Amino acid sequence: MLKVKLFKTLPLNSRFLLGLLAFVVINLVGLKYEGVFKNNSAQHIKAVGKLEELKTYIYKQRHLIAYIQIQQDLEKNKVDQSILSLIIENNGVMREMVREVQSYETKGLLGVPSIREIYFDSAWRVDEGFTHFRKMTESYVRLVKDHNRSDLRRIDRYFLEIEKHGENLLNSLIPIQQELLMARDKYYEFITINDYVFRVSVLLMAIAVYFYLYRPWKKQVNEFTNESKRLKEILSESEKKGNIYTWELNYHTKEIMHSKHLASIFNLVDDSEFAYLYDEISSFDAKSRELFLEGIENCVHKEEELEITVHVTTKNKSSYWLRYNASKTLKGDQIWISGTVQDVTPIKVAEKRFDDLFNELNIPLIIFGDGHVREMNSSAQKFFGINEEESYKLLHPAVMFPLYQEDGRSSLEKLTQCLEEMQNHRSVKDTWSFHTAIHGTISAKTTMFNIMYNESNLHMMIISDNKESHDLEERLINAHRKAQYSRRSKIEYIVQNGVVLESLIESAEKAISRINSEEDYSEAEKEIDMKIIENVRDKAHKNWVDCIHRPIEEGYGHIIFDFEEMLNSLHRRWNRMTGHDIRFKLDASFLAEGKKYFWGDILKIKAILIGVVDNALHTVTKGTVTIYLHHMTARSNQEHIKVEVSCDDPAWPGNDWSELKNENSSHYMGELISPKKVFSLIEYVDGDLELHKSSKNLIHNGKIKLSFSVRSVHGKMFKGDHEVYFMMNREEYFVPYNESAISSTEIWSHFGGDWDLIESAIRDFINYYPQVVSDIQFGLEEKDGDIIYNAASELYGVLTHFPFFKSIDRVVLMQKYGEYLKFSQIEAELDVLIKELLEFSNVLEEFLPQAKDQAA
Repeated sequence: MLKVKLFKTLPLNSRFLLGLLAFVVINLVGLKYEGVFKNNSAQHIKAVGKLEELKTYIYKQRHLIAYIQIQQDLEKNKVDQSILSLIIENNGVMREMVREVQSYETKGLLGVPSIREIYFDSAWRVDEGFTHFRKMTESYVRLVKDHNRSDLRRIDRYFLEIEKHGENLLNSLIPIQQELLMARDKYYEFITINDYVFRVSVLLMAIAVYFYLYRPWKKQVNEFTNESKRLKEILSESEKKGNIYTWELNYHTKEIMHSKHLASIFNLVDDSEFAYLYDEISSFDAKSRELFLEGIENCVHKEEELEITVHVTTKNKSSYWLRYNASKTLKGDQIWISGTVQDVTPIKVAEKRFDDLFNELNIPLIIFGDGHVREMNSSAQKFFGINEEESYKLLHPAVMFPLYQEDGRSSLEKLTQCLEEMQNHRSVKDTWSFHTAIHGTISAKTTMFNIMYNESNLHMMIISDNKESHDLEERLINAHRKAQYSRRSKIEYIVQNGVVLESLIESAEKAISRINSEEDYSEAEKEIDMKIIENVRDKAHKNWVDCIHRPIEEGYGHIIFDFEEMLNSLHRRWNRMTGHDIRFKLDASFLAEGKKYFWGDILKIKAILIGVVDNALHTVTKGTVTIYLHHMTARSNQEHIKVEVSCDDPAWPGNDWSELKNENSSHYMGELISPKKVFSLIEYVDGDLELHKSSKNLIHNGKIKLSFSVRSVHGKMFKGDHEVYFMMNREEYFVPYNESAISSTEIWSHFGGDWDLIESAIRDFINYYPQVVSDIQFGLEEKDGDIIYNAASELYGVLTHFPFFKSIDRVVLMQKYGEYLKFSQIEAELDVLIKELLEFSNVLEEFLPQAKDQAA
């Protein structure tokens, strides 16, 4: 069982080899013993035959002697001497037969005795009987020859002895014959068994060959046949989709074997795979036919590759372009030209369209490669001032550029790096400086990419020729930098004036404390203190107005700004101002039209929107306030942003025209906005904004209308990387709070005329402010981000009572990111914030006595 299990664990090939080895061994052994069996059987048969022949001679001797005996009795001693001689001769023959039988040698095998063993088991009887028989016959012959009648009795006795010994000899030969025959039968059985074993082994071997050779081979043949069929189908399908077909030409017979898909092109019988050379090239044009035959001769005699593109015109006037690629091969003693045929008609048509488009475009296009310019369209030739036709083909691409580019790299180095990047099948966009005939040396944006042109791998450069955009871009960059610098200068001026105000406010605080004290002092002293307070108030107001109207130098405050980004920041501000019953909605659908970037003073534009929308929100108690922003173009082709404010609350004052006719409406609680206030706003933002100065245009059908002019910015120069550049500095971290034009009326209206609420909020701010500022300064000294974060959080809680206060955005920024920012990055920001808070605190201190008077 173990051997069987081990045999089953062997692979099929190993089992088959072991079975084949066993078959060979068994058959070799069988063949060997089969010869032995047949030889022994033949020897036994031969021995039996000799013994049978010996028996015949014995019978013959007995008959001859009997005949002599009879003749002697009848003729009285007249004996035929020839018979006697025959008897003696037969004895000699019999002696030789016995010796021959004794000479037979066979080997005993598989329990069957040999001839010698069989014979010598009874040899003494045969020898003894044969000896007596021979002696008696010889004695008998001698007596008969003597013709002695006195020996007749003796002759008769010899005759009887001869009969007796002959019978005994015959009887002794019969067992030997029987044993030899039995041995022969045994050998016949062995031969039969061996034959059966051979047949069975052959049958088993045939079964093994079938299962282990034929069936796997047949399976592989079937798989190979199916795979071959599948591959042929794939090849046929690939030929259809790739337009590449197989093609072979017998150079001697001029017979062509090609894909059956070419039959339709050459007007052959459908699905025909055979044609003759001259039938095929008859569709070529004359030049293609000549070059094709020349290419075949060169392929055969010069071992050159056959590579040629021919133009084929069929009988139905269809036009094709075929590309032949073939080489010489030998099949026996015949020469074949084998290869492929590709239908490049779509490629040729596309190349024709590309050439037409290439020459018609007004954009400079250059195709270059292998160290020189291959093609230039007319725009590129005009761009570089090339007048002679195709003279550009002698130029190296680097000759069109100055020695060094704006980024400091040499033109050749930059071009080499661009070509290396293009090896990964990428397009490279960059800015290049060019030597041009129109503008001299200018910078232009380019796009380079790889292209297959005229069967070669080349490169194309697309040049954006826009000198005006380039100049405008440089001017905007400089203006933006100047605006940033002038804005910071104005902030520094405001901060310096805040320090001056601090000393004035100290004297005013002392006067206020004396007035509010319970100690009695003279009316003259009180009058002096009131004059001190009024003087401080007037100086603070004058200082405040000077800060607001201080001109922005050089840059005029103009920058490119993202209008949508600005609205999002204001939107968050206005959402914080709305209460539970008030909803706010902003409609600026024109931004979806791509009107996103504008050129103007963002501070003044934000002031206009804040002044209008804040006042509208202050007068609404419930409902939804909708702000409509419309983009339009006036007759002067100057673009305007028109602002409309409306509310669905019927009780909103803006819905009643009569309430706005009172000139004192700017002083009563619940005001919306009056022409007088709009005009004061114009004074604040004068110069770059145009407002409708007619009250009818300002307020119409219950809606406030206000518009200001800006210039929208369009063009390619503001796409891509430049957009990021212009917008990267648009965060106004140093914008002073005064852009919201804070006034006592706004503070009063925001808190609904509730003096207790106003006083509580202001006191909270005054009380919290010194502690928060000291905490921030302490955090900076200790470099502790947690202290700064906590202080900013407390300050934010107080400032939420004053949503129009512009520093809230910076406080939120510090509250959110202060713990992550480096101290070196926020020290300057916090310093400016603290100074602004100080200035605002002084304004509130000045506001308190005025608010008390109004409340009284």
